[in-house]
Amino acid sequence: MTKKGDFTKRSFILLLFLVIIFFTQGTMAYDNSINIDIFNSNGDHEPMMKPPLEDHDNGGGGSPYYLYIVASSGTSSGSATTFNENQIYNSDETNNDYYPTGSGISFGHAFLVIENKSSNSISVGDFLLGGQKTLTIGLWMENGVNRPHGGIWYNLENHKANINNEMDDAVALKKNINQTELDIISGYLLDDSNDYYDLVSYNCTHFATNIWNSISNVTVTNQFGFPSSVKSSILSNSSYINYTFSTSFDSIGYFDNGIFTQVTNPI
Repeated sequence: MTKKGDFTKRSFILLLFLVIIFFTQGTMAYDNSINIDIFNSNGDHEPMMKPPLEDHDNGGGGSPYYLYIVASSGTSSGSATTFNENQIYNSDETNNDYYPTGSGISFGHAFLVIENKSSNSISVGDFLLGGQKTLTIGLWMENGVNRPHGGIWYNLENHKANINNEMDDAVALKKNINQTELDIISGYLLDDSNDYYDLVSYNCTHFATNIWNSISNVTVTNQFGFPSSVKSSILSNSSYINYTFSTSFDSIGYFDNGIFTQVTNPI
């Protein structure tokens, strides 16, 4: 026969045991909820931690490759001249510039630069760009034996700037690019239908802005196809820079059916 006191003692022990279990389970549940909250907090914040912006580029990313769009407005002489798209233009085959008839105004040149800050060579179209070097790419009209190709030229701007001290008023926008964007540029260069020159419908400004605008969220315009308008568009962006030409570049020339022709003394 169980005594009343024994029953009370056992009931008390059982109750105490249940209380201990209850609080132990509750503490474990609470600890688990803290761990989950901390994990979720980290998960929420980590995707928002983008790399810092680099050189005013909206993407950042840390790639060792950079794209510049560069424009020079050229030179002017005589009195100021107003013009519109209905005027007839005369080409200046020596400088690849063009003028409103009789104005004496040169509208300069627009082009692209690829900068490879890595130690490895990279392919830009069919061109192999060495490590720690730059490549200028621009559209030029044909001009005799010293410039026998009308279309895409490689490093001609670097040559003209370093040898002839041209385009010293050049300004640029700079964008850090990744391999996918580099492939887009290469695709454009490898498309033979883009390798020609037309003063009105497809000149240096169309070439440069077509490629730049295809991979950048900062649009550069080429109103009426004038390099001076490309320069104005660049200057309207607060991140523009005064462009300094590199002295570290490779061969000068052009491609014809995938074969590179080097030109030692182009004009």
